Amino acid sequence: MTGLPSPGDALLRFEPLTEGVLLKRYKRFLADVELSSGETVTAHCANTGPMTGVLIPGQRVRLRYAPSPKRKLAWTWEQAEVPGADGQPCWVGINTALPNRLIRATVEAGCLEAQLGAIEGDPR
Repeated sequence: MTGLPSPGDALLRFEPLTEGVLLKRYKRFLADVELSSGETVTAHCANTGPMTGVLIPGQRVRLRYAPSPKRKLAWTWEQAEVPGADGQPCWVGINTALPNRLIRATVEAGCLEAQLGAIEGDPR
């Protein structure tokens, strides 16, 4: 690594997310969401768990739009708005693939070595 990122630098960049309202989740991997335009879209849900406390029809959600011929769905459900510990709304990530991408970017940027010392072996 030639140098660590400066404080405030992003390790990963994301396209802006699109807000909508959750209508329903079904078949573990699918969620219907109504966008602010009134359009209803089906989004991929990468979280296969029950999502207790997060899966609330009518709640605000955020989707990532990533159309590709390799994907069946152009939308991915990324975040859900839930009540925080203080009762105020907060956004939580529900895409279970994202933490692995964040850790990989952190390791590749040399940030973990700087904090924890040398890491043996290839993290990939």
